[in-house]
Amino acid sequence: MENELSSKMPVNWTVCMQADCPWHEGCLRYRAFECVNTRHKQQRCVLPSARSDNGCRFHIPFAKVQVAWGMRKLLVGVKESDAEQMRACIKAYFKSHSTYYRYYNGRYPISPQQQQAIRRIFQRFGYNPDSVRFDRVDMDYFFPRS
Repeated sequence: MENELSSKMPVNWTVCMQADCPWHEGCLRYRAFECVNTRHKQQRCVLPSARSDNGCRFHIPFAKVQVAWGMRKLLVGVKESDAEQMRACIKAYFKSHSTYYRYYNGRYPISPQQQQAIRRIFQRFGYNPDSVRFDRVDMDYFFPRS
């Protein structure tokens, strides 16, 4: 598991070193810290002030989730009259042309929440949200961009 996490963790991803945190065992950020290579001399980390009695705002469950990559196949089967508007809605969701194309080309992983947002766009245009097809989907750890 350590090699799997360390090989997939983005460079300079924020980890958590707080072994005294009540949520550390089930947290991806803590597990990622355990895998940080000893050659690292500097790493972004979560501070204790992020915790409260209600939890930690940086906590990410340590579990594999459905991660999608690439959207080249996304609009296959969509009417040409809808495709341009749908693409515009998806670009607007990702906030910029360049960010959209990073997801489109599979450079960034598409989180389960992002996948749901794209499915809702399909549904708004009258398409079955279950018909959404990404280029690749894996069960894996998801490291949100920070």
